[in-house]
Amino acid sequence: AGQGAGIAVVRLSAEDLSSVVGRHVKIGVLVGLLVLAAGVYGAVRFARSQMAPIERLGEAVAAVEAGRFNPFTLNEAMERNDEMGRLARVFRSMALEASYREETLDAQLLMRTAELETRTEMLAAAEHLIEEEQRAARDVQANLLPQQLPAGRDSQFFGLLVPGPAVSGDFYDVIELDERHCLLVVAGVSGWGVPAAFLMLLVRGAIREAAARPGMTPAAILAAANDRLCGQSPFDGFATAFVALYDRETGMLSHSSAGNRAPCRIRADGSVLTLADAGGPALGVRKGIPYGEAVTRLEQEDTLFLCTEGVLRAVNAQREPFGEERLAAVLHQGRGLSARDRSELLLRAVEAHVGPGGQTGDIVCLTVRRLLPASELAPESEAAV
Repeated sequence: AGQGAGIAVVRLSAEDLSSVVGRHVKIGVLVGLLVLAAGVYGAVRFARSQMAPIERLGEAVAAVEAGRFNPFTLNEAMERNDEMGRLARVFRSMALEASYREETLDAQLLMRTAELETRTEMLAAAEHLIEEEQRAARDVQANLLPQQLPAGRDSQFFGLLVPGPAVSGDFYDVIELDERHCLLVVAGVSGWGVPAAFLMLLVRGAIREAAARPGMTPAAILAAANDRLCGQSPFDGFATAFVALYDRETGMLSHSSAGNRAPCRIRADGSVLTLADAGGPALGVRKGIPYGEAVTRLEQEDTLFLCTEGVLRAVNAQREPFGEERLAAVLHQGRGLSARDRSELLLRAVEAHVGPGGQTGDIVCLTVRRLLPASELAPESEAAV
């Protein structure tokens, strides 16, 4: 139809095409490896740059726990402007504050330890001083007691003193005025230790000085002793006392009390009576106070028992005082007991009441027993033989 027709055949070599493709594949693999290496390197550098502050913070935490924190180790992390930098700055501030507080506490602990050691030494010295004062007071108290009580066939005398853990200065005294008259004294002073022992010395001296004057009655002796204590005692303490003038031949007893409990009279049949309460207030309270006086008579085989408040106030574990009822019950026991046996019987009763280590105050008592005349004792002795 007037058009031409033809075929063109092109021949290409497969070896050339394979070489071209292989070259491009190699180039692609090499480029991929380079990109991968660059990525891994960049990732590692980025991770290290991000983990470095965390590692520094971890090391700083361990250093704070070990007590050797160095704030300069966080300088690099603090220079960052990201979250890690702010965290490093906050942590450094907190660590420095904690270190300062720990140092302050250590310094205060050292100061408190030194103060505690000083106070412990002072306390030990004070305890030693108190022990020395108690020992001195106990020696004064023991040396002021009569070394020998009157003896004879008409009466028995026995005094008992058991000092408490803290010496309170209670004492008894028997003053022989002549062959038939003697002055019986029991007294208790306020306070403890050396001041109480010194006050006891003043009270004893004042009573003995007044008793040495001729014609002095128990009431007059207490009045004179009170006036002297009010004018001479350097302490604000006071003393209670009971003074009785005893006639060994007739058994007549004139007595007066200065704030001390009245003594008990144990009759031959075992009945217990309390003497009339005559006298006045404690010694050393007010000057110029008059004291009353009462008179009674001890029959043969009667016993007079005098004590201070330490006996009645001895308490047991339940804080119950020994009291008047227990005292009367003990004194009622044992008809015909000697003055010594009756005093020791009471002491055992008080010790049983308070228990081991329960005594807190002085226990002082003075017992006088009027005996039968020798003429009445002789027939009984012959009958017994």
